[in-house]
Amino acid sequence: LAMLAKGTGLAEVLNAIAIDLQAISPDALCCILLLDEESKKLRMGAAPGLPDYFRAAIDRLGVEEGMGACGRSVFSGQRVVTKDIESDPAWAPFLDLTRNAGLASCWSQPILSTQGRALGTFALYHRTVCSPSPEDIQLLEDEARLVALVIEKTTDETSLQLAASVFRHAREGIMIADATGTIIEVNETFTHITGYSRAEAIGQNPRMLHSGRQDSNFYTQMWSTLAEHGHWSGEVWNRRKNGEIYPETLTLSAVRDASGTTKNYVA
Repeated sequence: LAMLAKGTGLAEVLNAIAIDLQAISPDALCCILLLDEESKKLRMGAAPGLPDYFRAAIDRLGVEEGMGACGRSVFSGQRVVTKDIESDPAWAPFLDLTRNAGLASCWSQPILSTQGRALGTFALYHRTVCSPSPEDIQLLEDEARLVALVIEKTTDETSLQLAASVFRHAREGIMIADATGTIIEVNETFTHITGYSRAEAIGQNPRMLHSGRQDSNFYTQMWSTLAEHGHWSGEVWNRRKNGEIYPETLTLSAVRDASGTTKNYVA
C-alpha cells in the first residue's frame, strides 16, 4: 500500500507481493498471471521464484490453453487446487515444463475485480504433492484480493493521468464548473482564448465572459436545453479579458452521477 501511495509501477508492486508471500510460506513459489484487455491471454505479472524458462513459457498463453489450474480458475472464477500435477489430465500438455521446474502441485485463486470480473490468477506452486490447509486457503484469498486492489488502483491512476494529459494538451478551450456554475478548472487553451489566467478564472461564474450581444432569453433557452437533454451546442459571442468580443463555437455538457443528479458542467 505504501508503494501504491508513492506511485510505484504495477510490475514492481506485484513482484514485492510475491516475494513477501514466499517469505511467509517458504515452501511456496508464487506466480501472478494477469488477464489481458481482450480477456484472451494470461500474461506474466510476477513469479520471482520460478525459472526464467518457465516464466517465458507461460507468458501470453491463451486462456483456453492456460496452465492447468490457472486457466480453469479464470474460466470458472473459482479456486482450483491441483494436489498432484502428474495425475491431473489438465496438466498433460505442460508436464515436461513442470517436471523440469520441479513442480508437483498448484493452488490457483482467481483475481476478481470489485465487480466480479476476472483480472487474472494468483497461484502457489509446491515441489511436493500437497493440498492447502484452511490457513493456506485464507492466505490465497487475502493475497488475491490484495492483488486485485493493486491492479484496480494502478489502472485508475493511469486513467487519471491520461485524462489529465488530454485536458492539459487539448487544442480546445475547456472549462469545468460545479453544480452551482462556479468555475473549478480550466485548461491552458481556455486561458489563451479568453485572456484570463487559471487563477483569475477559478471561483468565478462563466458570466464573466458574456459579451452582452445575447439577451437573457438566449441563456434561459440554453440552460433549459442543457437541463432537459444533458447537453447544448451552438455559437455565442463572448468577451475576452481585454474587452475584445469574439465568436465562439461552444458545447456544454452536464456530468451526472448514478442517480441522475448533475455534479458538474463541462464547456
